[in-house]
Amino acid sequence: MKKIKLVSMLLIFILTLSFITPAVEYKNGDIINEAVYSDIKAYINDVPIISYNINGYTAIIAEDLIYYGFNLTWNGDTRTLSIDDFDINKSLTSIKELTVPKVLYGYKAYDVLKSDIITSIKTKTIESFNIGGKTAIYIDSLSEYGPLTWDGDKRTISLTSGIRKVPLQTTGTTNYFSQVSKPIVAPIYLYSNDQKTYLGKITIDKYDSESIWNEYGTYGSEYRTNSIMNKYGTYGSEYSSYSAMNTYASKPPVIIDSNGQYFRIFNCE
Repeated sequence: MKKIKLVSMLLIFILTLSFITPAVEYKNGDIINEAVYSDIKAYINDVPIISYNINGYTAIIAEDLIYYGFNLTWNGDTRTLSIDDFDINKSLTSIKELTVPKVLYGYKAYDVLKSDIITSIKTKTIESFNIGGKTAIYIDSLSEYGPLTWDGDKRTISLTSGIRKVPLQTTGTTNYFSQVSKPIVAPIYLYSNDQKTYLGKITIDKYDSESIWNEYGTYGSEYRTNSIMNKYGTYGSEYSSYSAMNTYASKPPVIIDSNGQYFRIFNCE
């Protein structure tokens, strides 16, 4: 009886093995997945960066990071790509945002290929892929450089990293300073020099009702009193001492971040 039971168990075990799919060993260049268009928008220090969805996660092109203040080192002999330094002062401060048509959400943008390139951040090896002949990485990997913030309502993921040294305009001469001791926290806001009058939000979203770039909004219209875009107004005239548009203004608007840190005299040159 025991012998029959043992034989039965062995048969079941053998049959089970026959249904197990052996692990696939991909070669360099093999298609292993798809990078699809996504409704999620990615930002690095409030500047948009093109992103895709791979395996349900937001991925970006590593080579694009050079435009955002990151230093990339490529070694052709060892087939390694290192993201080994970051300087926010070398980053773009704005870029035209790529809008993906809704009809493309979920559709393939690229094949994801297995890559033999070893990608690292601060000597730590991270997962990477080949898409369109470039190296794709998950944006989560950049958490080594600062906090990542997910906004489920706006469907955005943002990296905040570093402190930008910005110009301080004083009587026509430009100095550079980094007045804040903590990273700048977005969103950031514009106020009159005495900080009593709110002048809008500094954001790349031109549809934000408070954005200084919203030409139909309270703070971006060329006709509104508290808009720096009003060339006849107190804060937009090229002659007013309180204006952002007067290079020699003695009391131009100031910028304050979400932590209440005052860190720049705002003056357009």
